[in-house]
Amino acid sequence: MMDMRTDRVPRIRHILWKSDRVSAYFTKQLKSWTDIHPGWTYVLWRDADLDRFVAKHYTGALQKFRSLKENIMRVDMARYLILHHFGGVYADLDYTLVHSLDPFLKYTAVVPIETEAFALLYFGMSTWPPDLLGNPAFMFSVPQHPFFFFCILQLMANPATDVFTFAGPLGLSAMLKRYATDRPAVSDLSDVVFVPVSRAFSSYANNSLRSSTSEYKGGIMDALNRQCDAVRKSTVSPPELKSYCKDVYNLDPITDRRELAFAIHDSNKARSSYDKRGSPQFYKDSVSIRTVVPNVRMAREII
Repeated sequence: MMDMRTDRVPRIRHILWKSDRVSAYFTKQLKSWTDIHPGWTYVLWRDADLDRFVAKHYTGALQKFRSLKENIMRVDMARYLILHHFGGVYADLDYTLVHSLDPFLKYTAVVPIETEAFALLYFGMSTWPPDLLGNPAFMFSVPQHPFFFFCILQLMANPATDVFTFAGPLGLSAMLKRYATDRPAVSDLSDVVFVPVSRAFSSYANNSLRSSTSEYKGGIMDALNRQCDAVRKSTVSPPELKSYCKDVYNLDPITDRRELAFAIHDSNKARSSYDKRGSPQFYKDSVSIRTVVPNVRMAREII
């Protein structure tokens, strides 16, 4: 039978983790991917692989990469380089896949956004809708996409020393805006970045932030409530924000739960989980990733 697929994004998932051992906690998330996409290629990038990869393929970015003070910032930068070089899908290890990603493979680049609540948190509640807050935890690309090359150049020049404004959500948001400004008219649609609705890759159980653990959400919810204090007192705030600020946990006034969620990002964690300062469940009872994903490829084999 003739294959009628029009995929552009390669069917590769890049997984970045500290070693080739993953905790039992992650086995369910990993299995959700292999159940839905058994024929995909899964590539594991250990911390030790990243410097070798950058040194071999992106020598111009190596000094910047090595100068970053926090390991998580190097990991964040590496995902843009990997997607530019190989293409495919980058997704944080703690994403559970719930629907096939096939509908997105026809695009040349896909950059999801965070939930509107987090966009309001970082950009303020003066207007509705809020600016888009990029979600670098889940991205798609064809090899050599100009947006990801643009991101590499931006990151090399970015003096930021904190995770969020370097290659994290705020940094990604700034790069999306600059890319749209610098390339307002594209002659080739392959240069375009597709941005799906927030719920597609930033969904929460029952459309509520109550599904998060108190450790992860405490400061975030306090900050949202502080911003909502002004909205509650205002006579001119948009009705969507008035409704949302009645209960900042409930996303229904600002996020349409009818939109399909393709993947769910684990919210039962501490924000420092990658560097072992939080979320101990991420490190307990570790097993070789090959016991969960038998056909996994090690990045060191393809660098």
